Amino acid sequence: MGKTKRKKGGGKDWDNMYLEYNEGKSHKFWEITRNKTKITTRWGKQDTKGQELTKDYGSMSKEIYLRMIDAKKKKGYVLHRKKPKKTAKKDYYKVTTKLQKDYLKICSKAEQNKKLNPNQINYDCETMIFNSNSGEADKSDLRFMANWYKQAIKVGEFDWQTYNQFYKSKRKKKRSKTTKRKKKGGGKTKMTTSEFKEFLQGKEREGWKEVRKCNKTCSTIKTNYAKNKKKLKQQRECYGTCDKNRLIKIRKVHKQYSKEFKQFIKNM
Repeated sequence: MGKTKRKKGGGKDWDNMYLEYNEGKSHKFWEITRNKTKITTRWGKQDTKGQELTKDYGSMSKEIYLRMIDAKKKKGYVLHRKKPKKTAKKDYYKVTTKLQKDYLKICSKAEQNKKLNPNQINYDCETMIFNSNSGEADKSDLRFMANWYKQAIKVGEFDWQTYNQFYKSKRKKKRSKTTKRKKKGGGKTKMTTSEFKEFLQGKEREGWKEVRKCNKTCSTIKTNYAKNKKKLKQQRECYGTCDKNRLIKIRKVHKQYSKEFKQFIKNM
């Protein structure tokens, strides 16, 4: 008969606790494992391996194990029964394609060009790589930006008219796609986070346009340079209702697309 191996994490002389601390910008974890007389603690930022330390406490191991947990709980750490799965975070800044490499080279050239960038401002070329890897930008964006920077280096100035035209046409295409989907489905359809972001921004812009129109009507109320208190109060109430109406409409959109809105907040 062969020897039966005891599974790790079984038996009376084995204990494990996983705690998390989430307050403000601080997101930490602390894990403790007691294996007979030895205690292993692991700590650090969430979604990282963290640091690890093992010590032998002899017969006092169980008492020290409980004491250490109580101390962490007093500091605000919360117990989690199940240890969260380690998910490897994708590096969105990693250059993977030839097109990305070419874009990054041209962008850095334009950044170093004294004619185009006399004040040596950071162009933040890596954000386009991040957007292309995360799905917010596609190959057409990279191609356009690479050619746009090339042309600017040749001429010695940026052609903002072509830049604005390109992104205006892209927005129109996206809008037409969403309307087509709605017509096919016969109502509300699921949107990606980038599509929903653009849709929400469009609704925000529409709301602010309406507020400006509404505020113009409010400004027609003559207050005699704020001397007439009744009229001044009336004007203030008018401005308030304009902003209230905008918020009501945006809240309706949030309710209408509740799933997309929740996903959008998660990805922020």
